[in-house]
Amino acid sequence: LSPRIVPREYAAAYPLTLTDLADNTNRLVTRIRIPKGSQIAKYAMGRTVEHLSWNIPDGYVGAAIPVDARLLDLIEPGDRCDVLVSFEMNLPEKSKGKPKLHKRTATILQDIMILGKSSALNTGSGSIIVRVNPNEASYLELALANDVSIALRNPEDHEMHSLEMTDFSRLLGYDF
Repeated sequence: LSPRIVPREYAAAYPLTLTDLADNTNRLVTRIRIPKGSQIAKYAMGRTVEHLSWNIPDGYVGAAIPVDARLLDLIEPGDRCDVLVSFEMNLPEKSKGKPKLHKRTATILQDIMILGKSSALNTGSGSIIVRVNPNEASYLELALANDVSIALRNPEDHEMHSLEMTDFSRLLGYDF
């Protein structure tokens, strides 16, 4: 962050001031994407995990995703991730037509903001809290009955991709 003097007529509504920053330097996370060089309005910033519910904008909810506790040191509130689910699915074999279990993986959520993290002492497990809309929370709850993992994103990458489900035959380039 670099402070700049902005004429009053060009100032953002409810701007974040130097006093705000001095009082909360290590306790604020962004609630929305703030392009480089932009003015920062107070509504764009939120409190950190100490008051997690204040970091959830109207129309969104916080949802927990279990993660290996060793990964928690690499994850910070404000990071963004994609959510993947791996599951088994009965599909007919091409030659015999009989159902066979195939493990598949799909990316179900993209560009999801991480609001917080926590670890359970001496268990090796932890969780991250992500900001999702109510529909995404339902998708995530369904996915949690299977194997869920996350992929961290570059903080500047907000592009949504059209992704296909994958399985070992697609990964290795041939049918089993």
